[in-house]
Amino acid sequence: MNSSKTSAAAASAAIIKTATVPKIAEHTARTARSHRQRTIATLALSLLLALLSACKSMPSQHALTAADSNPCAGIPVVVLPATAERGSATIRCITSYTGNADLLNTLKLDSLLLVLDIDDTLLTSDTFFGSDRWYEWQTSKDIDPDDKVRCLFDVIALNYEAGTQRAVEGHAGAAFISKLKVPKLLLTSRSAYARGGTERELLHAKYELPINLMPSNHGSSWINVRSGKTAPISYANGIQMVTGRDKGQSLLDLLTFLKLHYDNIVLIDDGEANITSLRQALPTAGINYYGFHYKGVDKSFGDADKEQARATWGAWSGLMEERYVKRWGRWGERDGVGCGK
Repeated sequence: MNSSKTSAAAASAAIIKTATVPKIAEHTARTARSHRQRTIATLALSLLLALLSACKSMPSQHALTAADSNPCAGIPVVVLPATAERGSATIRCITSYTGNADLLNTLKLDSLLLVLDIDDTLLTSDTFFGSDRWYEWQTSKDIDPDDKVRCLFDVIALNYEAGTQRAVEGHAGAAFISKLKVPKLLLTSRSAYARGGTERELLHAKYELPINLMPSNHGSSWINVRSGKTAPISYANGIQMVTGRDKGQSLLDLLTFLKLHYDNIVLIDDGEANITSLRQALPTAGINYYGFHYKGVDKSFGDADKEQARATWGAWSGLMEERYVKRWGRWGERDGVGCGK
């Protein structure tokens, strides 16, 4: 009886040992493989970091000129002295406004209004489609007719509503502008009908909307008529939206409406036409003008950008044609009513 039990126990131990040895071997093999994989991954990461470090230290294959690396290089400061009849005009080029010494010194002047553009100055688009660069491509003379979208300004308005933008100089830039303790006005060529998306993206980028220049004025809108053409203009929450109208004259119209006068007006804008517009309008009204031509955004675009825009427009137009048949039909009319403003 005892001999049987001993034999059975020995047999059972043998079975357990036989079953355990392969498991131990398998576990050991897995551990060894895992160790090798970690070692290989560590070596690969070290090699990648080394390569990245080497790339940073390697000289560029394209030597940047001063003009390439600094768009403002070689552009002199323009100073037009004041006369008995006219205010002065000072125009300089900048690539950053955050902490800019020239800007901060200018903002120390008394009776001053700071005017800020929005597109490619405060905000820039996350994609090429719908951006300022895309608009310049769409309105250029050499664009292929097949690349033109229907009803350009309707598409821009839809993009403002559906798309996203970011602060050009990041949270630091948004904080810098917001903390400036001077009267401020955001002056944009955007349509007055695009206000909702405009304010949303400014707030999302952490900009504080300026208080209205006249606290008692809660906002105003009117129809501007010039040369028989009309355009909606609106002013509210510190933003004047002029729907493509001349910024210099539009600003003077607003100040006249609000019965305000400033001895000094500072403009930060990426558009040369807008810099010129205020230079022509303000000094003749006896206002000293300080224009900061902002070149902190790369305006170039290439074939890849165009392909992305074509694909996006294909998706947009397909959706409109399939789901919004009547609106697509209006776009097909290509007139002022069908396309809107």
